Amino acid sequence: MALTAVIERLEDVAEDMRSLYTEKEGVGYILDIANVKDHPDAMGAFAALGVERTKNKSLKAELEKFKDVDLDDYKIRSELDLDEIDSLRQRQAAQEENGNNGKKQSGSEIEAEVSKRVESMVRKYTSEIDARDSSIKDLNAKLSESVKLMTTFQLNQEVDAASVKVGVKPSAMTDVRDRAAKIFRMEEGTLTPFGTDGEVIRGADAVHAQTVEEFIVSLQPTAEHLFQGSSGSGGSGSGEKPKAGRVRSKKDLQTVDQQAAYIHEFGGDAYHKLPVE
Repeated sequence: MALTAVIERLEDVAEDMRSLYTEKEGVGYILDIANVKDHPDAMGAFAALGVERTKNKSLKAELEKFKDVDLDDYKIRSELDLDEIDSLRQRQAAQEENGNNGKKQSGSEIEAEVSKRVESMVRKYTSEIDARDSSIKDLNAKLSESVKLMTTFQLNQEVDAASVKVGVKPSAMTDVRDRAAKIFRMEEGTLTPFGTDGEVIRGADAVHAQTVEEFIVSLQPTAEHLFQGSSGSGGSGSGEKPKAGRVRSKKDLQTVDQQAAYIHEFGGDAYHKLPVE
């Protein structure tokens, strides 16, 4: 009489045969069989199990590629049936469990469905990303143009106000604007002058960036034709013209008017040779 592979009670077999069985929790008693893989009736089942385990590994590797996908960021929740995806995962888990019990179950259907969804998602989001990048490029171009217009407007206003104060001829306003536009640009919300070397041009104190007014004053030594005559207010704070002997450093010329008067009286080279303090 053939022995039963799995029994619920030891009493179901002859007493002298009970030692051949081992108890396994949740299953019952299992017959100890050596070299079961070599049994002709079992060889086909084990071969099929190997095929299914290989498919499982391939399927898990495919799903691993998308483990970090943020469903909210890519709006997958509104486009895909998450219940169906969960069902696929449950079927995969069931396939692994059944495979471990030696039962043959094909995973080709799951693999095909996952591959189909992967290809669809790649096409969809590649198209969306391309459209987004194009939109960002257009917005950046518009923003750049807006910043340029705002910078020009603000710079022209400051140049005009400083030109009137320093004594630029009305007919030379456009020239001064053009000169200022070549070196000033908006940097962190402030009009800042930059030299040809890319470094910030410093003002009279050699610490802070040169102001628009200081820039216009610095034009006097080389572009006197842009300025009106010196008969107006252009002296020091006391109403007198600065005297070279009294001015020992740029610190002695505390206002732009004093700096302009000094440059007009003694020249730009003399002003630039003055020590800071």
